[in-house]
Amino acid sequence: MARQFNGSSQYLYNNSFGPFPASISCWFYVDADGGAETLVNLSELSGSGDDVRLVASMDITNDPLRFISSDGTNENIAVATGTITTGTWHHAWGTIDSNSYTRARFNGGGLGASFVYSRTLTLGNSRIAVRETGSLADYFGGRIAEVAIWNTDIHWDYGIDLANGASPFDIEVNNLAAYWPVWGDASPEPDLISGYDMTLSNAPTQVAHPSARYPVRTMFAAPDLSGIITV
Repeated sequence: MARQFNGSSQYLYNNSFGPFPASISCWFYVDADGGAETLVNLSELSGSGDDVRLVASMDITNDPLRFISSDGTNENIAVATGTITTGTWHHAWGTIDSNSYTRARFNGGGLGASFVYSRTLTLGNSRIAVRETGSLADYFGGRIAEVAIWNTDIHWDYGIDLANGASPFDIEVNNLAAYWPVWGDASPEPDLISGYDMTLSNAPTQVAHPSARYPVRTMFAAPDLSGIITV
């Protein structure tokens, strides 16, 4: 299952997690054209303006996804190309390196990149379905699931693998800092990696989950040594 957000007041949050550099992956499903809406946001708790965010932007032609880094004044905006279709699951991916170079992929293609300014960002919290830099804005209306964040700028080709169904557990797992499948059946919403569970704000509801692949642990039976005679 996933979570449904109303686009006006519902979101998930954690005030203890915001890595930099970072890579972000998620699946999203848009109910209707609502303009530019935040999927995942990492920001600075004091409201200084430092933040990075994945944004679904249906209001601009051939501009379905943006990955934006900001220091409150300057922005790097990586624009991935393609087309968002309402009522369909899509994959979003973005990465930012230690110099604030940003890249984005939409559904595994349409790679966009941006490097206008270089700055180390201070990030301390994480949000799903809203942006927060001192105040809340750009709520997302629709479904979100399978949110994963790495604490490094993983290679942009991993955005293709994730869009093709790879599990976050299959991608640089040593740098996988947080992973919320967003099954929608627990409160808070559990992080399977580091315990950065997401608190629900205004009770986003449970809905059907997109297709997802999870690694299977193989169990091996111990050999029967009962007939072996030792001397």
